[in-house]
Amino acid sequence: MRNVSRRKLQSRLPGKIKGGFHCQMGIVEEEADECLYWLELLVGAGIATLDKALPLMDEANQLLSITVSSVKTARKSKSCVER
Repeated sequence: MRNVSRRKLQSRLPGKIKGGFHCQMGIVEEEADECLYWLELLVGAGIATLDKALPLMDEANQLLSITVSSVKTARKSKSCVER
């Protein structure tokens, strides 16, 4: 189990992603968007209540907005190089 966690950590190290900050923020954007998607699915399927999910959805939307803004600003200064 430790090896899996170590590999996950290593895969997230800054040197592993070409393009630097703005590409990493793009990944954060994708992850926040996916989190919001799953919360919506859980509520839609009746697995989670809207009362419980709403604060998390609000926070995910806020993080997504912040991240999108950061990505747009970073992309203005430098283009993102794919992996």
